[in-house]
Amino acid sequence: MEELEHRLGYHFKSTPLLEEALHPAGTRPLQGNKRLALLGDSVLSTSLLEECDF
Repeated sequence: MEELEHRLGYHFKSTPLLEEALHPAGTRPLQGNKRLALLGDSVLSTSLLEECDF
């Protein structure tokens, strides 16, 4: 991360948060209720698509 900060000319306050942001969503482990939130989003999306005949 130090090299990235050096290249950008910016120092990030939260390195763990930066590392999490740089990883694609599908590759980082989900914590706490995030799993349930993703499941709920998927169920809602599927329901809406079925209602709209997509």
